[in-house]
Amino acid sequence: NAWDRDRLGWRPEGAVHRIRAHDQQGREVSTDLDPLAGDTGVFVLGDFVTTGDALRIRLPFIPEDEFPQWIWLENHQTRARNGCISDVFHYEEGNPCIQGAVPGIYAFLQVDRENKVGKDIYGGHADFLRPLVASGHTDLYVAGEYEHTCTSPGKGTTLGRDKDLCNPLTGSQDLELPRFNRNGDDRLGARELEMLNKELRNGVIHDHAYFFGNARQAFTLQGNHKLGMG
Repeated sequence: NAWDRDRLGWRPEGAVHRIRAHDQQGREVSTDLDPLAGDTGVFVLGDFVTTGDALRIRLPFIPEDEFPQWIWLENHQTRARNGCISDVFHYEEGNPCIQGAVPGIYAFLQVDRENKVGKDIYGGHADFLRPLVASGHTDLYVAGEYEHTCTSPGKGTTLGRDKDLCNPLTGSQDLELPRFNRNGDDRLGARELEMLNKELRNGVIHDHAYFFGNARQAFTLQGNHKLGMG
């Protein structure tokens, strides 16, 4: 992703800016944006794989004693359009039950991890990159044990998703491992993680191994194309 490329100093030959895209006239511009510094504009994001274009927005109003945060946006046209064999979901090949990667905007949140020099650059907290998926965040719940056929055949936990349980702040999403108090001890342990393989939604079970990637996670003009911040 773009965070890795920036961390490693990888840029297209001739690039001027660390994080870059283009304006409407096709000129390269910096897209490392800080809204409180007045950074606004209309930007054209080329395909990330072939151009390295990306956009990063610093989240405003975070207290100085908290970790700084940024939202990254990448335009992935996927293998169907850019020919890159790796611009697909991991288990997409040979698994028709997985709804493959589609062209769109893919987003993630960066928490801290901005220092690139010094003795502590390899330390710090893990999970500093969090995917932001177009399918949103929800208070998932354990719906029961059902047979799985997609990627991991056998009986396993099915998680429920209801529209009235949407929770953009603290809810879970497709690419995370939520924990549930399965043993009733009111503690969430490492063995109580669940993977969103199969989903119960509107009374219908959907077996698409969402944790391994799903078309609904991309922001597209035909689907969800708005990212709310509040």
